[in-house]
Amino acid sequence: MKKATRRIPQKKRNGFLTVIVVVALIITLAISIGMVRTLINLRNVSIEQDQRLQLEALASSYFDYASNKQITDQAYTGETISITPTDWQQSYPARITIIVSPENKELKVQTQSLTSDGEVIQSWTRT
Repeated sequence: MKKATRRIPQKKRNGFLTVIVVVALIITLAISIGMVRTLINLRNVSIEQDQRLQLEALASSYFDYASNKQITDQAYTGETISITPTDWQQSYPARITIIVSPENKELKVQTQSLTSDGEVIQSWTRT
């Protein structure tokens, strides 16, 4: 004799699978959003690091420039140089300030990256 087995109606099973699929999609969406946020943060950190390295290179170059200028011209007291984004192929302008202290002839070069409004984003100083 065969035992009677209870079968789940097909409609209930389809509803259960739909719930599982929806939950799996929600979990996948949450993981994807987290990954996108992480990638955006990494990109922003990379951009900031690139700007810092560019400022460091500018400071080093203009420090050498100011040293040579100071050697050739004893009356040299410094200057401020503005660089447009097209001058150095970046998406932001920069400002270089060279200061020579008159008492001990110490040289200080400060480079700054600026927003379009003139606010300082980052600054690098070399003495």
